Amino acid sequence: MKTFEKQKFLTNWHSTMVYTYIKLHPNVDSEMFDEQVGLISDRYLAGTLEEWGLAYHFFLQPIADIHLYSNLNYELEPPGNPKMILIFFTVGILALLVACINFINLATARSVNRAREVGMRKVVGCQKKQLILQFLGESFVAAFLSFIPAICFVGIFLSLFNHLLGTQLTFSTLFLPPMIAIMLALLLFVSLGAGLYPAFFLSNFKPVSVLKPSLSSVSTKSILRKILVLLQFTISIILLIMTIGVHNQLRFMKNQYLGFDKDQKLVIPFRGGLA
Repeated sequence: MKTFEKQKFLTNWHSTMVYTYIKLHPNVDSEMFDEQVGLISDRYLAGTLEEWGLAYHFFLQPIADIHLYSNLNYELEPPGNPKMILIFFTVGILALLVACINFINLATARSVNRAREVGMRKVVGCQKKQLILQFLGESFVAAFLSFIPAICFVGIFLSLFNHLLGTQLTFSTLFLPPMIAIMLALLLFVSLGAGLYPAFFLSNFKPVSVLKPSLSSVSTKSILRKILVLLQFTISIILLIMTIGVHNQLRFMKNQYLGFDKDQKLVIPFRGGLA
């Protein structure tokens, strides 16, 4: 439970902030209880607060909202910014999407080299479902083999990442059950996203057409591939523009004249009342 100030503090009035945590019974209506808590100051402190020229309002705040969605006075530590998390998440998804598109394009571009393999397997009785499972399995193996060095790179660059963003992440965080579940889900998503189309594309080859002396009848050019290539370059250009924009903004902030000489200036933070 936190308090916040509605009016100015009196001069030289010293405040002590108290942080109270309450665990409600499962049968308690949190909204109704919040309304009752909000009446405490009016019920017990109305006269005193009016004499001091203050107004307090008590309210409940879920613990899960404190880190990202709290913007009150006298926080225990600076809260996080959900917009920054959304930006980093979006950039990560776009980079992952580019990698998946690149894998799809490479797999379909090499389809001519595997056309005879697919044709021979169908001739000896291999079913389409078995071919799809084979190509999806290859996609999963490729993603898993890429996943291992990715974990190693995280351990190598984690200290640099913490120094850059001012965080205190540890490598052991990756091995917590929720993180393991997220990484496994991401591995499965990448495997399916990158291998689903090549699996269906390769398994659709006709044995009669691919086993001919000339493979000119097997076309690897499709509208979907052209769209994927266009999408890949579009995402890459967007990420480059965003990177250049952020870099220019940071350079502007560092080099812009503030209207005064910031050297030999002393900033003293203080707690307490405002006049």
